[in-house]
Amino acid sequence: MEDLGLDLWSLDLDESLRPWQENGLAHILCKDPVPAPAHKRTTASSGPGRPVREAGPPSRSAAARAGQAPPARPEPKPSPAPGNGAHPDLPAPFASLLDRTTIPSFTLWTYWEFGQDLLGPPDPDRQTLWRGILKALHDRLGWPRGSIAFWPLSTTRDASLVPDMDLFLYGVKRIKPVYVFCFGRQAFKVLFPNREYAPGRYTREQLSIQVLPGPEEMLPDNKAAKAAAWKTFQRYTPS
Repeated sequence: MEDLGLDLWSLDLDESLRPWQENGLAHILCKDPVPAPAHKRTTASSGPGRPVREAGPPSRSAAARAGQAPPARPEPKPSPAPGNGAHPDLPAPFASLLDRTTIPSFTLWTYWEFGQDLLGPPDPDRQTLWRGILKALHDRLGWPRGSIAFWPLSTTRDASLVPDMDLFLYGVKRIKPVYVFCFGRQAFKVLFPNREYAPGRYTREQLSIQVLPGPEEMLPDNKAAKAAAWKTFQRYTPS
C-alpha cells in the first residue's frame, strides 16, 4: 500500500467496531460478547441483587383461598423454528446476520471461510484484515455505513466446510446487492467451477461479480495482493 500513499493495514484497529455492528458482524469480530439489548433481557434490576418480577395471574392455591375459580392452565407453546420469525427457514446464526444487514446493500461480500467464521470460532487474522479494510473504505473512500453486507457461500457439515449455493443465493435474493465481491480462489470455484481463477469482473445469473484476492492471499502481509484489492475498491463508488 506504500505506493498508494496509504498504509491501509497499519490503521488503528482498537477504535470502535461500530462499522462491523452495522454490517451485521459485531458478534464475529468483537473480542467480547455483545450484550443483549435491554428490552430483550429476561430480568431488570430495581437495585443491587433485586430483580423486578412482572405481575401475573394468581396461582391456583391462592385463587382457591380467595374463593375464585383457578386460572386455566396455558396451552403449551410450540418450539420455535430455527432462525427467527422473519426467516424461519434459516438456522439462527444466518437469520441473525440477515436481520442486522442493511437491505438493499450496495455490495455483498463473500469468501470461502466466512461460513466457518460465522459459526465460530472466527480466525483472528481474518478479523483484523476485514476490520482494516472496512475502516479504510469508510474513512478514506467515504463508503457510507451499510454499503457492505457479508454473506456466506459455505457452511459446515460434519465439522468440514462445504459449498452451499442455495444459502448464498438466498442471501443474494434478500440483500439485493448491486455488486457481489468474491474474495479468493476457493470462493471463486464455488461460483465458477469450470473457469480458471483470476481476479476480474464476471457475471453469473445476472449478478455482477467482482473477484478479488482472498484473505489466504493477502495474509499475513502480501503487499501486492493488498494493493490489487485496494485499487479495485477505488473503482467502485456507492451512490
